[in-house]
Amino acid sequence: MNNKISFLALITLFFAISSIPAHAVTLLVDNRFVESEGLIDSASLLYDFDSPSAPFSPFDSSAGVGATDDLGNGFSTSASQYSNFTTEAFYAFGGVYATAYGSASGWSTSFLRMDFYVATPTYFNLTGGIWADSDGYSRVTAGLRSEALGWGIGGTLPPHLSNMLINESGLLAPGIYTLGVNAETASPGGFWTSVLMQAGYDISLTFAGTVIPVPEPATLLLLGIGIIGLAGVTRQGFRKE
Repeated sequence: MNNKISFLALITLFFAISSIPAHAVTLLVDNRFVESEGLIDSASLLYDFDSPSAPFSPFDSSAGVGATDDLGNGFSTSASQYSNFTTEAFYAFGGVYATAYGSASGWSTSFLRMDFYVATPTYFNLTGGIWADSDGYSRVTAGLRSEALGWGIGGTLPPHLSNMLINESGLLAPGIYTLGVNAETASPGGFWTSVLMQAGYDISLTFAGTVIPVPEPATLLLLGIGIIGLAGVTRQGFRKE
């Protein structure tokens, strides 16, 4: 009989403890890739693409292509990214580069999107910077947002702007959030001219701690029943001895 009571008490404790929300950041979407492309005389296309294979894993990759022809037309493009996402922090840096001359063009992209779910109110810090420098077209977008909560921070650098620092902190309410960075550049070549574009980012998102939730009355009742049950079984054991 005592064994049955002890077992039931342990089950009650398990459900009581598991019903108390814990700090958890759950990854929902992991989309990270780099790509480079180029075109000469609207005829020959070169293309290079790399993407990750598993969520919650570091992504360290680059893609680059380049070509010239007998007439002096040519392009060179590259894109790189290192990123890593864990339940404690996210870090990413990377960039894109492209140049083209003559009757050629090139473009490259370094992209990431991480959708994650925050179970309990969690403090965060989002820091870093983005930069863009081009004779043609370069754009960088970086930020953290929640469409459901109507909330977002970060920024975008349109063509010809130099840099932007990001330093935000606060409290994330429970919900789904998207951390996204997209650096892209496109270089249209000109007759015997060289067009250079480049852009990059260095972003860090850390989860600094959580707000410990107050257990609901039902949870406290389950926890109390489990403790009382274990205490009763232990007391009866001492009496028999």
